[in-house]
Amino acid sequence: MVRPELITYIQEQQAHQISREKITADLVTGGGWNEEDIREAFSALESPGEQDRLAPQTNPYWDARIPKANKSSMLTSLFLFFGLDLYILIIAPDLFPYWLAMLAVMLIFGAFYYYENHVLAHAFRYSESRWDSWLHTLVTQRNATFVLSLIPLIQILGMLVMLVLGIPYLIAYTLMVRARYRALVSVADTESDQSTLPRSHD
Repeated sequence: MVRPELITYIQEQQAHQISREKITADLVTGGGWNEEDIREAFSALESPGEQDRLAPQTNPYWDARIPKANKSSMLTSLFLFFGLDLYILIIAPDLFPYWLAMLAVMLIFGAFYYYENHVLAHAFRYSESRWDSWLHTLVTQRNATFVLSLIPLIQILGMLVMLVLGIPYLIAYTLMVRARYRALVSVADTESDQSTLPRSHD
């Protein structure tokens, strides 16, 4: 029978992209496990029914909340930019400088969208941190500001908020993302330390 602590350790190591060979070597040399137990644990994890049951828990902020908030805000922004704002530009070509400013906003939003939905979501999906709820709040506020900056007549308010609060926002956002990465690295360092290896009871 496969021991649960062995399964948990292997899942944690695989979540950090540690190779099967390194996991096996660490368990044999540092944990006193025999290779047959380790092979059984990997087999249990690789069988289709067990994969779903034993899958590591995902972080709801990075697996769903932040990507969904970004996606809905991006869809709204695209509708406003290519629908309403483009229509206004066609009927009033003298507003072209404002449309260019909105294009810049869309490009910046696209960069945040890619970074959070692809880079950060991939890095943070299987870990948790106290910074996740704060980052979610910052992302939600930023997305609202981006959408506001694309709505005619309100866009002046949205752009003013970006100009006044943009630098403080970027500083807070950068510091929180760095703290989140440091928390991830410290967890990975602790988990790969020999002292955290599950010990064989044989």
